[in-house]
Amino acid sequence: MHYSRQQEASADDYAIETLKKARISTKGFSNFFKAIGTEKEEGRLLKYLSTHPSSLLRQEKADASLEKNTKVSLNKKEWRALKNICQKKISYKEYQKAK
Repeated sequence: MHYSRQQEASADDYAIETLKKARISTKGFSNFFKAIGTEKEEGRLLKYLSTHPSSLLRQEKADASLEKNTKVSLNKKEWRALKNICQKKISYKEYQKAK
């Protein structure tokens, strides 16, 4: 399924607004686009990104929406656990036991 750049930009706007309403920082959203915005990554993802706004513009939009008094959605320990779960190093059940 292909979406237009305008549809992708609208999805970004919706994501940013949703994060703001939940008082969650948009910094992670910005960091994601920073990470995929390198020339190497852009080259590797070129086909996928061809229908998307530029990563730099998306990062700048997220940075512009940063607000004070927001929280991160996951702390470092939770983030590490999520990555381990996604990489199938541990199960969610194991994470819950260790918590």
